[in-house]
Amino acid sequence: MLRNHTLAAMDGADLEALTPALAPIAFERGVVVIKQGEVVEHLIFPTTAFLANTLVFPTGGSSLIHVIGAEGVAGLGPFLADEPSGWTVAVRAAGEAYRLPAAALERQMERSPILRSQLQKLYYDYQLQAAYGVGCAAHHHSRGRVASLLLRATDRLTTRCLHVTQQDLADMLGIQRTTVVDAARHLKSLGAVHYTRGAIEVADRQMLEREACECYAALSATPVHGLASGSARAAARLRHRVENHVPPAST
Repeated sequence: MLRNHTLAAMDGADLEALTPALAPIAFERGVVVIKQGEVVEHLIFPTTAFLANTLVFPTGGSSLIHVIGAEGVAGLGPFLADEPSGWTVAVRAAGEAYRLPAAALERQMERSPILRSQLQKLYYDYQLQAAYGVGCAAHHHSRGRVASLLLRATDRLTTRCLHVTQQDLADMLGIQRTTVVDAARHLKSLGAVHYTRGAIEVADRQMLEREACECYAALSATPVHGLASGSARAAARLRHRVENHVPPAST
């Protein structure tokens, strides 16, 4: 069953109001969803796709800001600030999502303080993730950073297998591919992961957690405000409405 936890956690009235504007969309790996410097016209709510917000420097280098899976929404920061995006949002693992026009979300936020508060809290979580990323890059060994990223990514995809290349991981972390190769070999030697061309599978999660830097445990202890608790029925209803063009219930 496809689901996005932020949508499923919304108040019923907010979800009813937004459902007609939601559109399912499938993304291939490598697609740029939002360009750096671009105004956000649509927000993306991943279900099985895995997205990464990455800062791209004029010299060609890049640095990961944070990752987004089924727990969240891409384009939220620039949307809330009403500013062009300061980073690129790209698909790192192919999958599906819902696309919502920014104008539709803005209208509903004006009517709903609850929705505005929910999205602001979710964006705080993204800021926290970015803050840990800065500290992590300065203080932690690359092997621990790779392990932490793999854990965060598979958490968001709710799967053990991540369809990314070692170059993808290097790009997201802002390190050399050879450094990722070394980390991957180390993790494989411990039995923590298996990998083939274009895919990395978590084989022993406990071992991977032991190898991860402290950032993973710290971020895991902070609840993502967009996560829904016991919202499987709401998610199923959402998918039915969107895919079958069912109008919202009248009030």
